[in-house]
Amino acid sequence: MEFKKKSTLFLLFLTYGEICYISSLRTNIFSIVQQEYSLDYSHIATLVLISGIVMQISTYITGIFSKRLGYNNSLIIGLFISGASIFSMIFVKSIALFNFLFILFMFGFGVCTLVLNMYAGLLAGDSRGKVLMNLHLGAALGMSVGPTVISQLVNIGFSWQFIMAMSSIPAFILIIILFISNSYNKKNNDFNNAVEKSISNKRFKYGSYIVWLYILMFICAQIWEYGVGTWFVIFARQTKNLTEIEAAKYLTIFLGSFPIGRIIYGKLLNYIDSYKSMLISFIGNFILILLSFLTKKLVFISLTGLLTCSMFPVMMSMMQEEFGDDSSDLIGFICMAGGILQYVFIWSVGEIGDLYGIKVGFGSLIIYMFIGALSILLIKKTKPAKISAG
Repeated sequence: MEFKKKSTLFLLFLTYGEICYISSLRTNIFSIVQQEYSLDYSHIATLVLISGIVMQISTYITGIFSKRLGYNNSLIIGLFISGASIFSMIFVKSIALFNFLFILFMFGFGVCTLVLNMYAGLLAGDSRGKVLMNLHLGAALGMSVGPTVISQLVNIGFSWQFIMAMSSIPAFILIIILFISNSYNKKNNDFNNAVEKSISNKRFKYGSYIVWLYILMFICAQIWEYGVGTWFVIFARQTKNLTEIEAAKYLTIFLGSFPIGRIIYGKLLNYIDSYKSMLISFIGNFILILLSFLTKKLVFISLTGLLTCSMFPVMMSMMQEEFGDDSSDLIGFICMAGGILQYVFIWSVGEIGDLYGIKVGFGSLIIYMFIGALSILLIKKTKPAKISAG
């Protein structure tokens, strides 16, 4: 049983790395496609908004059907959708087809993200925080190499369509391994028994105060990571007159700091609780973003990766501890509601950029770091009520 858990967690580690590697290519792809099709900021912003909403809706749908299909089958479905949509990029000859395939990829990405976190959290037991941090280390490793890889390959003559299509091959290999693993698990009831034993007595209504506090925290914790991934290269090129490769280097530092930060936080969580961890990340990011705009040094934005990297895994751990391992539908709802609102605010960066310049639009994201810190304090304040409610 222990070996099977570890091997399954390693497989989840690889899967997260693959889908996050593909996802990390989007900021470079957006910049290339924007020039190739002469798009304005609003088009990119609208695509991000629609695809983001679709992704978040998929997390809620996944939270419901994963209870029936199981995490392994749900992950195979999500990974197939992601891989097929990215492979099909090789046929892109119009912006309409690109838009459709990117939106389809984000649907699959949403399925995979929720399942990977819920599955790993279930297998983790009492060490959920550290296990999820290790899981996200795989995601960070995938994310960290994407921008530089695509920049270098484009620079030596490969088309972005070919690069995207080839990036999907590991996804199909992982699907085969997951299918074989699923066939083996059907002959062994260990995982099914673990799921049954994990059922919590806690029940929360979707409209309850604590649920909406977590939605607020979700928005603020994710908006900087996705905002940088979507807008940083465009921001750096427009305000600093950098080339694609030069801007990608700063983004690579941001993403490359994720594995380092997650290793550090994996140790740090032995000494501080999740609330303090999130508070440190929000306040630290606020300071670094402010320093970047005051000193006009992009490296401070890159360094926010050391703090941003901890937010999603710690937040998922907090939600699973708060609501229970069997609450994939409620956690899916929180991810959907928070994610949709988050993408609306990321979309607003492009709208503000068209009106007042991309510097003002991108800089507006600092506001969410302050609100995020406030949400943590409010969640912490409800802790006695949560315990008595359980």
